[in-house]
Amino acid sequence: MNVLFVSSLFPNCRDPVRGVFNLRQIRHLPDLCPVPVVAPIAWPAAERPAAALAEVPAHEVISGLSVLHPRQLRLPGTGQVLNAFLYVASVSGSDAMRYLEIRALRFQIVRMLGKAAAIIVRSRALEELLIRHGGPGREDSRPLQRG
Repeated sequence: MNVLFVSSLFPNCRDPVRGVFNLRQIRHLPDLCPVPVVAPIAWPAAERPAAALAEVPAHEVISGLSVLHPRQLRLPGTGQVLNAFLYVASVSGSDAMRYLEIRALRFQIVRMLGKAAAIIVRSRALEELLIRHGGPGREDSRPLQRG
């Protein structure tokens, strides 16, 4: 099995709690197969001071996982590299709710979800929110249970 985990929400040495839920989801996968992680750093930095992001190395090891931090130019309409790959989308709470209110982001989110091989959601309510905003409904979907 080949797994590549890609998310801009993943811990790094300057922000060790960023996307920690993603780390928790995949931390045991290396017991089954290698799992390289690509956690792009937005450039120019929109969320954090650029100086802090400049200190994030291009490669680091977090909880035994090899993590690459390429700099990703953030321009409208970019970030569609995943179109060429089979991928699973994971949607989590407050960020999804906030981003769905921004029309341009909502369009990109709905398009990305429509092309995903599978979608992991944190709750049935979040799944229903995605559907109300035009996301795909899946008869066989099951919200990820905590525990």
